[in-house]
Amino acid sequence: MRPVTTCWRSRLRTKRLPPAPEPGATAHETIETARDAVGRVPDSEADCCARVSEAINVERRAARDWLTLLRALGLVKRSAGKYRRTDDDVDRATLRRRVFTAVYGAREVFDALPDPDGEARSAADVVGAVRQPTWEHHRHVDPGAAWARHVERLLNWLTAVGAVEQGAEGYRRAAATSVEGGGVE
Repeated sequence: MRPVTTCWRSRLRTKRLPPAPEPGATAHETIETARDAVGRVPDSEADCCARVSEAINVERRAARDWLTLLRALGLVKRSAGKYRRTDDDVDRATLRRRVFTAVYGAREVFDALPDPDGEARSAADVVGAVRQPTWEHHRHVDPGAAWARHVERLLNWLTAVGAVEQGAEGYRRAAATSVEGGGVE
């Protein structure tokens, strides 16, 4: 299955997300490790996936999702069917902004969450609060379940990059994090 991507302000946007890094591992370090596994010299998708899979210890299918995410974040480029890493090193704040601009639905999920001092929302509440696009209904046998999986994965990623806090009662925006001007400030 090919990733769902659209061009947005001349940047790739993706809906295809690998699982977020495990608790304890920082998203920034994991993304850097995955990006560094892709060579500077263009190579085939299969070879790049094998290196990403080995570097961050994920299955091959997940490595393909990681390659798609890295490409959407501007850390890997694809040309003539081959991939190479860019020289673009990003700090944590830039990574967080890029997730908001490159990952489909990230901004909408963030907007559905309460402020840091508000009452946390469960993942199910967030899924219900974020409108599912019409085109999603035509792509899946069970569109509601597919959308719920995507929103839950987004919540995990937003938590991993520090935009969202997760507690026993649910999710809320992290302190001093807001979406303005196309990114997270």
